[in-house]
Amino acid sequence: MYINELSYEDKNELWDYIGKNKTDFFFEIREFTTNFNKTRFFLAKEGNQKIGLMCYNQAGTLRLFGSNDTVKEFFSFIDFTPKYLSVPVEFESFLPSFIKSEKRRLNMLRLVKQKSDVQLNSKISVVNLEKKQMQEALEVFQAAEPEDWSSSEAEKLPFDEINQWYGIQKTGKFVSICWNEIYSHGGHIAFIATHPNHQRRGFASTLIKYSLAETFKQSEFAIIHVRKDNFPALTAYRKLGYLDHMNYLVLCNPELL
Repeated sequence: MYINELSYEDKNELWDYIGKNKTDFFFEIREFTTNFNKTRFFLAKEGNQKIGLMCYNQAGTLRLFGSNDTVKEFFSFIDFTPKYLSVPVEFESFLPSFIKSEKRRLNMLRLVKQKSDVQLNSKISVVNLEKKQMQEALEVFQAAEPEDWSSSEAEKLPFDEINQWYGIQKTGKFVSICWNEIYSHGGHIAFIATHPNHQRRGFASTLIKYSLAETFKQSEFAIIHVRKDNFPALTAYRKLGYLDHMNYLVLCNPELL
């Protein structure tokens, strides 16, 4: 086995590996197409066979793919300190030997929904947000998930053709918000939240259906991520047609040996 850090001249070889599996390599394809020069890619090979990938992006997220032996070998190449380590759950058994500690551990599921017709909720109106409304969107996120969003700033949230924002209003104020990323290779609901005072009214499912309809205008599938122990959300997503695809771990602020 040998590992090579890829350069611009190796883009075709990398695409040959990740382009065949857009659901597994959703984020790697995102970095490949939108942020290649600020992302580090390492490809593991045995002879001419590609057997694993390590991707480290500008946000400090490290993702690993391959067999146990391949992932172990990747650790010897790490010369940086990631903010997040994301690996398939099957690597859990040997990770402790490489991880000194982590401040936070998340067991996550990636769910996928293939392109299909979406029946929108005609009884609840959805608004496409303008950039000037991002502070209102952030306030909904902060009310619903203060631990994750308390230190965020509205002007730093991405807002463009790829990063779309939808909301539901009551008495002129947003009460539910969805942040949806749409790429040519697939869509991704990055975050969705409803203000605690307005939950269990069908707002989240309405926004998900709307985001799916928007995504399927350009892409063939959509993914969403949820904590494995968030049973209400999992039930709702599966009811909307999402299927379980990948079980993985996220370690926040890991200290690598």
